[in-house]
This record gives sequence, C-alpha cells and structure tokens, in this order.
Amino acid sequence: MDTQEKNLSEPVYFITAAVGGWKHLFANEACARIVFDSLDCLGRTRKLALFAFVLLPSHLNLLCRPLGGSIRKVVDGFTDFTAARMTSVLRRRGRGPLMHYLHARSGGEGHGSPVWGDVRIEEILTRGKCASLLNLIHNKPLAPQWRLAAIRGDYIYSSACFYDLGREPVIPILDVRREWGG
Repeated sequence: MDTQEKNLSEPVYFITAAVGGWKHLFANEACARIVFDSLDCLGRTRKLALFAFVLLPSHLNLLCRPLGGSIRKVVDGFTDFTAARMTSVLRRRGRGPLMHYLHARSGGEGHGSPVWGDVRIEEILTRGKCASLLNLIHNKPLAPQWRLAAIRGDYIYSSACFYDLGREPVIPILDVRREWGG
C-alpha cells in the first residue's frame, strides 16, 4: 500500500464554515478573536483536537477531531456560540452594512443566527488526503483572490507558522503529522 494512502488510526475532519453570503465578517478583528477564543476553549476543555486552521475574511477551515461526542455536535455548538457572540459585537458597534445584511438574512430579530451560512464537514481517513488538505489550508492566504501574505507562515490567522517555521500560532494546535504514524 502506498504510504500516502495509509489509513489514519482515527478519522480527522476537514471543516469549512462560511459566513452567510460569504461576507467578509472576519476582517473585523473582534469577530476573528471570537472564533479563536472559542477554538482555544474547545481545545482547553478537551472537546476538540485542533490540528490546523486558517481564518480568511469570509470563512474558516479546520483540520480537527472531536474528543468525545460527535463532530457535528461540536461544530454546531461552536457555530451557535460564535454566532451569538459576533451578532452581539456587531449590534454594539451599530448597524453598518454588514449588520443590515445579516439582520435581513435572519428574517429580523429572534429568527435564529444569520452569521454562519454553509458549514461542511468531511471525514478524512488517509494520510495522503490529510497532507493535501493541510497544504490547501495553509496556501489559501496566498491565493490571488486573497493575497493576505507573501509567505504562508507569515499569515497570523493560520497554523502555517507552526508547520513551516516552528513558531506557535495564535492558538495552540496539535501536530497532525503525529497522526500519520510510521
């Protein structure tokens, strides 16, 4: 068997969580901080093993594994909590164009969270697919549509600095390469 196609001992999950309408909500530093504080809390409380991340202006990508419970339950809890916190931040700062969009999208007050749109969860079973997604995540800030950094390890809202430069990212992660075994 090709070592790239060797199965992982346990599945890893690739998560894509997009802001409704792919709006650039995470250009707002307070909203980005809510995402990172929430992911950090999930790691510290041993609900989620986080292996890699990138937060772009309109969406979040993760490589992770739930630590007890289902991945869907962890992701739903994360999106519900962060949506409530981000909506609160946006309301306190006034009703700019983004808040108007989110308010209209929710159908008005009291109709659920308008923040997160499409949330996809993909189960990853092989070392090769995991490695490919690790590179995809870390290369996204360099893509022509973003151009958020000249070197992927320099983009602060990514775990690339850990894998490329040996520096700690903005929140702690676990090294996914240890999941690949021998």
